[in-house]
Amino acid sequence: MNNHLAENRRKFSDYENLALADAEAGDDESLLEHATFGALSAWDRHPGLFASSVFENLLRDLGLRNQVNASPEKSQNRQNRILHVLTQAYPIGGHTRVTWRWMQFDRENEHTVLLTDQSVVPVPEQLSEHADKLIVLNSETRMDRLAAISGILANYDLIVLNIHPHDAVAVAACSAVPERPRTLLFNHADHIFWLGISAADGIINFRPSSVLLSEQRRSSRSQTSLLLPLPLDEPDLESSAGQALRVDLGIPANAPVTLLISDEYKLIDDTGCRFVNLLRRLLIEHPNLHHIGIGQGPQSAYWSNFAQEFPTRVHLLGRTPSYTPSLLAANIFLDSWPFSSITSALEAACWGLPILSYAPGKPNPLRFDDLSVEPHWVTSDDEWIATAIAWSSNPALAVSIGKMMRSDCIAVHSQDAWTKRLRNLVEAPWKRSSVIDIPDPVPDDEVDEVVERLGRIRREFS
Repeated sequence: MNNHLAENRRKFSDYENLALADAEAGDDESLLEHATFGALSAWDRHPGLFASSVFENLLRDLGLRNQVNASPEKSQNRQNRILHVLTQAYPIGGHTRVTWRWMQFDRENEHTVLLTDQSVVPVPEQLSEHADKLIVLNSETRMDRLAAISGILANYDLIVLNIHPHDAVAVAACSAVPERPRTLLFNHADHIFWLGISAADGIINFRPSSVLLSEQRRSSRSQTSLLLPLPLDEPDLESSAGQALRVDLGIPANAPVTLLISDEYKLIDDTGCRFVNLLRRLLIEHPNLHHIGIGQGPQSAYWSNFAQEFPTRVHLLGRTPSYTPSLLAANIFLDSWPFSSITSALEAACWGLPILSYAPGKPNPLRFDDLSVEPHWVTSDDEWIATAIAWSSNPALAVSIGKMMRSDCIAVHSQDAWTKRLRNLVEAPWKRSSVIDIPDPVPDDEVDEVVERLGRIRREFS
């Protein structure tokens, strides 16, 4: 274990010990606080663990001590009542999109969204639009929020936890109701530590590598790991928004365009931003090429000089809640590296863009993998440049590859295919277990090294 991991583990153990002391003292509010901040520290500073038996047992015991008995409300006409629990929802955010698309696709059932800690962040319109009911908790204390959640669980037929990795309140609340309906935890933060094993009857993973990591590092019960693809829209490719954006940005109608959608921190490696150097080389070797970047701004670290070098060909649009015009304007999608922007890449595939993914070295949980789409993998700088130039210089080739990826993506991720898989998952037999069986820590794992390094990079941009 490297020095960073060892120090992170020590700090994490301190939080576990504080929570144990809180339990001895009967201070439930403080226990929730230390579990929350312990998990938050592990999210930010990977301790070589993906789950904690100490926290999970403490949260279950706390929940059982604070059960709230309430009579269930009467059901409306639709088949099942589903409660989607989120910590916070954002206009931009994969876990939020999953929730509103779930509700959008599944109109047979009644959907309630509960936000445990929305604070000052506005609730996204798409979430309000598709939810039959919206509950935003405003209680100041964590114990009050726990009581509010546990008191309504009996009103529902299925609970979906799409919570942040550190939401100790939601985890303890579900543990507080042993007779609660089936509870599924959506593993959207599949590459980092999170709380929730004790509250979940099943872990919904959206890609194969996530199942493997869950079974090896989170829960030894393989039956708790489920596989459900991300729900994605099947877009209308006839929109003129792409051409309008080209005009606004001064991109000629016949010029090839690459598109990158990613937060900046996902593009940083140990040497800085190798991705910028790749793009610089690409634009030099292909003088007609234009590039659109979303998530990176013209004043951002590593990107300002690059934008100034190519002032008429590099278009950095920063963060924007709607990037449909960019998807329509582009010819090629560049997957981010070293941390893949999987949701954005899949959406690009649905729009018929070929995906170019850089993947040197051994596979790790930060790479792209999916149930349907397989991007074009390259393992070296030269191969990445050669492929991008080949696709940019041959529009028919790029269109052909994009059509194939679009077909593969829609076959698994579109509404009809996704709802069928969801129905099979929900209707499958299941059994609640009282055992919290988290595997023993791994003494030295390359996965931990990769995840810890990502945390250090992400902190630089927070």
